[in-house]
Amino acid sequence: MEPGNRGANVCLVCRRLRRRCSDDCEIGQYFPSNRSDDFHSAVSLFGLTNLRRIMGSVEEHQRQTLANSILLEGKAWRLYPGRGLLGYELELDAQISSNLSEVETAERFLAYFKDQTNPNNERGESSNDAFKRNEVVEEKELKKDEKGKQAIIE
Repeated sequence: MEPGNRGANVCLVCRRLRRRCSDDCEIGQYFPSNRSDDFHSAVSLFGLTNLRRIMGSVEEHQRQTLANSILLEGKAWRLYPGRGLLGYELELDAQISSNLSEVETAERFLAYFKDQTNPNNERGESSNDAFKRNEVVEEKELKKDEKGKQAIIE
């Protein structure tokens, strides 16, 4: 081994234990060195002894999935220190709700403009009335959904 390359092929587990990494290192192959931040977060969350015990308790074909799960949990706690994966899930839920409301608004505008460009309205009402009627129906659905009853569309 060259002096400038001493720590290049040492896995994260062996580096953390300050020992030489052998070619038959069972746990180190699942924790790549390019995910060292996630690994250090996972070690601070679970502890190195627990990580080694957990990794040793599963079968060989499940270890990569377990290691990815551990690294994801470490990353989540690093990015969302107060809530971990729950914080990530809540952020995604908020983004989904925001995007859904934007889509609903865009669909209402699209229906309004389609109706406005149609000179022969099927219901004999102005396009502005149709847009207002759509809003009233949505308000009725929301009120009935809040009470826990099934919404009835008129």
